[in-house]
Amino acid sequence: IIGAHYDSNGDHNGSLGLTDNGSGVSALLSLAEHFSGQSLPYTLRLVAFGAEERGLLGSKAFVNKMQSDSTKNNSTATNNTEVIGMINLDTIIGGDILYVHSAHVKPYNCDFLGQSTYSSSTKLREGLRAVSSRLYPATPHQLHPKFEGYPEGVTGGWSDHAPFACNGIPIAYIEATNFSLNGKHGNDGYSQVADSAYWSCFDAAKNGACNRDDEKAWGEIWHTKYDRADALFPVMKDRLKTQLEQNVEVLKAFVLEADKWL
Repeated sequence: IIGAHYDSNGDHNGSLGLTDNGSGVSALLSLAEHFSGQSLPYTLRLVAFGAEERGLLGSKAFVNKMQSDSTKNNSTATNNTEVIGMINLDTIIGGDILYVHSAHVKPYNCDFLGQSTYSSSTKLREGLRAVSSRLYPATPHQLHPKFEGYPEGVTGGWSDHAPFACNGIPIAYIEATNFSLNGKHGNDGYSQVADSAYWSCFDAAKNGACNRDDEKAWGEIWHTKYDRADALFPVMKDRLKTQLEQNVEVLKAFVLEADKWL
């Protein structure tokens, strides 16, 4: 499964959801067009999830249905096949650096499932990294550095990958941000860009705000007035195009050799 949520948030701030998560949905559509009619090593299911911003409601419903179908052993159910991996695309353009994560080694809250078998496998993550390094050796997808509460390369349960990890399915999560930036709460990835256009005042020497008490913008795009074409294109249109193309090309190559990694 490759999935991306198609809802957004932050409209009260002026956001139109270009990166979060129009970018992931754009990649899904590109993959659908590219792979239509092709014979693949595994069945590929492309899923647009609703209500991610309201608590992963779409992906939780999908996984609950998948688990229910498996329990019933209903051969006519569309989700009755074994799912061997899930790649989540959420805000995959805009940030300074492309990353790929695996599920946290500490299990997420999986109470929404009646029965849970958690997976923190890194095999999808490492497969994507290998493909990215081969195709884009100068700018491969990276692992985020260790952050308090988060070992290198693992992510929290705030996006649509989490319900699949809860169901014992290896996941990978692609996003574009910048964990080196000293944001509002430190190096947590919630500040996506170092460009001064998205800070009240950016200090390159501090790799963060000139004055933390006065900073308002923090280099954040998601859910803000900056997550729209008229705020992003004048500054980083070429970057957005390049990042989207890299993500799609890496996914296209990975799908064709998925048997090597899975």
